[in-house]
Amino acid sequence: MKRIEFSHMLGNTQENLGDFGLKEFEFTNQIQVERTTLQWDEAWDRLLKVALYQKGPDVSEVGTTWMGSLMEMQALRPFSSRELRMLGDKSQFVDASWETCSLPGDPQIWAAPWYFGLRLFLYRRDILAEAGVEASTAFDTAEHVMETLRALKAYGIEYPLLISKQGGALVHEAAMWIWEKGGAFRDPGGMRLRLNEPEALAGFEEYLRLHPFVVPGEFDPSGVDRRFCRGEAPVALGSEELYKWIADGSFPGGEVIPELTENIGVAAVMHAPFIGGSNLVVWRHTLHSRESHQLIRYLMSERFFRWAYRTLVVLPAQPAKVEALLREDSPEFYEVVAQTLEEGRTVPGFHRWASIEVRLNELLEQMWHDLAANPDLDIEKEVQERVTLLVDRLEQTTLASW
Repeated sequence: MKRIEFSHMLGNTQENLGDFGLKEFEFTNQIQVERTTLQWDEAWDRLLKVALYQKGPDVSEVGTTWMGSLMEMQALRPFSSRELRMLGDKSQFVDASWETCSLPGDPQIWAAPWYFGLRLFLYRRDILAEAGVEASTAFDTAEHVMETLRALKAYGIEYPLLISKQGGALVHEAAMWIWEKGGAFRDPGGMRLRLNEPEALAGFEEYLRLHPFVVPGEFDPSGVDRRFCRGEAPVALGSEELYKWIADGSFPGGEVIPELTENIGVAAVMHAPFIGGSNLVVWRHTLHSRESHQLIRYLMSERFFRWAYRTLVVLPAQPAKVEALLREDSPEFYEVVAQTLEEGRTVPGFHRWASIEVRLNELLEQMWHDLAANPDLDIEKEVQERVTLLVDRLEQTTLASW
């Protein structure tokens, strides 16, 4: 029996995942899969070492915004035409996920879209109704989001919103306000940043103007999840997993107040929601390419995702499979997810993006910290100065062509 190594972040918060749904694959294909589970906050450093030293797993889960750096490092094996045919036509995949599998202008595919991760507005239906807010339009534009928060504040909830103010999700969340204002991260060729243009700056500002409505404290997405489930605010910027955990009464992070379970609502985030998630890659150094692709095909199969959805609330980056899993099980939720997949975008994680994203996250984290210390901070002035300074520095260093 041949042995291959597979590293993943999926399920890293679960204490016992058994065979990860792989027992049948191993028996049928006579391939032993040795799994290495990585935590998200350490995964990029671990994967970077694999890329540098060409030693480690045969197959790995890679966050979509990390793909560009690994492709440019030539650390991955390209997918052949035959291997791609066995995965299916690109029309079968979520557009935003497929776009992360190649570099701009290059037809070569270096990864397979595995599953997506969404940002969604979760809310208390009962409290919005009591505050006189129409839930169907409460979150469909940036203006309506602000109107909803003002109405909740007028209703008597001092801090109606929970969003993360730490961690790697900040850029992904800010992106939705940047896109809403017509801004962009980069030019179509991907070589020049556009974050210092008026539309993008306006998006940064609109995102940070949420501050007066946000529950005080500095916390990451897991902190948002726990606080929302405890009832600390009626609105949260959360995920598809959090919605299902609450709706099904299976939240692994602690107790959920019954009022939330009975009244949980979900909505897409404005006109251009963020779609993240993960891809599957085969490393350049592997001597087991055939077996690695056999594993990838299984990990993308309906059989595997039935296990993954039931166990981890994970949805495949293939709309037809999502419909099969969700339409009958959760029809209202399915409509929101389908809308998000159709309208959503991804952050363009190529051409030295990893270091750019780290810098942007640091900038946003510092802005949230400074706003907590000084709520009267001139957001427009600070955003323009800080973002422009950062873009100038990146173009003279990280993105310089010399």
